[in-house]
Amino acid sequence: MIDRAFRHYDLNRISIGVVELNKQAVRFWERLGFIKEGIQEQGYYHNGVYSDFIMMRLLRSEYHPNL
Repeated sequence: MIDRAFRHYDLNRISIGVVELNKQAVRFWERLGFIKEGIQEQGYYHNGVYSDFIMMRLLRSEYHPNL
């Protein structure tokens, strides 16, 4: 999907938000090349627990599909 976003739709940037409690998701997106860009401290609340909300991004120039 990332490849399609950059090649077919000619996007320059993909942005996502990840809940910091979901460590597997954060690692997954980092392995794909996404970089942490900002943090909303305690920006997510679920079942009585606050967690940071991490903004991540990938630029076309940083995308290397063969890695």
